[in-house]
Amino acid sequence: MYDEVSKFRWRNVALAITDLSVLEKLGSMEKDGLPGVLRQGFREVNLTLRMPLASFQTFKKPEDDTEQVRIWTGISSTLAKAPQLKGLSIWFDHADAQIWSVVDERALLTPLLAYLSNTVIKSTLFLPMLHPVYELPERHLLNPTIGNARVTRKLRQRWRGVVNCRGETDVVYRPDYPYSVDAFDGYMTPGEAEVWERGAWKDGIDVEAVAKEIRGFGNVQYAI
Repeated sequence: MYDEVSKFRWRNVALAITDLSVLEKLGSMEKDGLPGVLRQGFREVNLTLRMPLASFQTFKKPEDDTEQVRIWTGISSTLAKAPQLKGLSIWFDHADAQIWSVVDERALLTPLLAYLSNTVIKSTLFLPMLHPVYELPERHLLNPTIGNARVTRKLRQRWRGVVNCRGETDVVYRPDYPYSVDAFDGYMTPGEAEVWERGAWKDGIDVEAVAKEIRGFGNVQYAI
């Protein structure tokens, strides 16, 4: 009776995971004496990974045998131990001030995409928007779909808490592409701003500098 109730409760459960070590634990639950139904019954995994930039950069070097690289490159065997898994969403970002485009997305996601291509798992990868000046097809996922995986681009967090030298937390504004989202707030939707800015960068306009000037002079209207 307990097993039947457990199976019913976990049949449509989505697991939310924010740490790679927890992801690895997912594949060894039975060994540790936890109910096997917990591992086998859930249908969806939502993984949120915000790590230091240095952690993401290790994935482009196969010789970097760090703990995080080891766990991530073994993600296919971990997910394979969840036979009922039908949906997977992963949200990525790094915690540093640099733009996301310095991350080699292909090196990061190759092991996962190779596994997903042989499954029926519907997956969505939430990745920060790419700066058009720095995006490269050999490093970045430029197509919105790759096999049965969908790539969705998102705005990065603008306001962040930073601990100062006194141990206090300051709220700091750290703009990122598209910079025009904040500068033209109220005049364009985020989607419209991204489309306009992508074209502006390709035309040689330094939109980051323009956005700084607009914010510096307050509520100034510019013809676009």
